[in-house]
Amino acid sequence: MEDSATIVVSNATALIHLSRIRKLSLLKELFSKVFIPRAVHDEVAVPGEVGYEEIVKGIQEKWITVKDIRDRMSAYELAPLLHKGEAEAIILAEEAKADYLIVDERVARHIAASRRIKVVGILGILSLCVELKLINVNEALKLSQALIESGYIIDHEVYEEWRRSLAQH
Repeated sequence: MEDSATIVVSNATALIHLSRIRKLSLLKELFSKVFIPRAVHDEVAVPGEVGYEEIVKGIQEKWITVKDIRDRMSAYELAPLLHKGEAEAIILAEEAKADYLIVDERVARHIAASRRIKVVGILGILSLCVELKLINVNEALKLSQALIESGYIIDHEVYEEWRRSLAQH
C-alpha cells in the first residue's frame, strides 16, 4: 500500500511475532518489500521455530530481502548496547537511507531516533494497517492480544496509550 519506493528495514522482533500469529503478510501489504540484515536473517530463519516457514516464504518470494551491511565497525561499536541484529538493522537503515526501521526494543529505538532514523514498532504497524484500511480497529485489538499471547512483551502504559490512540480512528 505504501509507495513502492519506500525503504523499510526490520529487526527480528516484528518478523518473529507477526509470523507466530500468521500475520507477517501485513508487512508485505504495507510495504511490498522489507530489508533485513544478515544477523536478523540468522535469528529468524531457524528451522523448527514457530513462524519459520512464513519468513522463509517471504524470502523466497523476494519481498523480504537479506542485505549485508557494509559498515561492520559501526555495528561492532553498538554491540555493548544492543543485540547483533538490532545493531545491524540500525546500520542497514542508515546505509539504505530507510524510510522506516521496524524495531520495538526501547534502547534500539532511542539509538535509531538519535541517528535520525524513523522508527515504528509492531503496534505502529497495526496502526498503519488501520489507517490504510487493511484491518479495522477491532481486528487490530484482536491481533495485539494474539501477539501478547504468543509471547510479545509490551509495557502496559505503552499498550494502553496505543489503545487510546487507536480508538480515535
